[in-house]
Amino acid sequence: MDSLEIFFSMVNHPIKIAIIKHMNENNNIPISMNALCIIFGQGKDALNRASLTTKVWEMYNDRLLQKVRTEHGTLFELTARALELNKIITNLDYWSAAHELFGGI
Repeated sequence: MDSLEIFFSMVNHPIKIAIIKHMNENNNIPISMNALCIIFGQGKDALNRASLTTKVWEMYNDRLLQKVRTEHGTLFELTARALELNKIITNLDYWSAAHELFGGI
């Protein structure tokens, strides 16, 4: 999958974008699946564990996440590809906010 295909696949999956943004905001500190379930399993937009696991697995297959094995178990961290994607998404967010007065996107 090339970068453009990954970007288009992300546009239709806001939870994947939310995972990337959350991990980036936390300095890409490796995080466990259980921690992701706690974070994204609450609130009105909560996901069940199976849905979240599927999204994380898709992101791993797209090389947006990589596994880190520690004494605490398997953790996930963003890859360089995901960090670049986050920059693009952040730039789009800023552009959209700046142009909201003119209709946005």
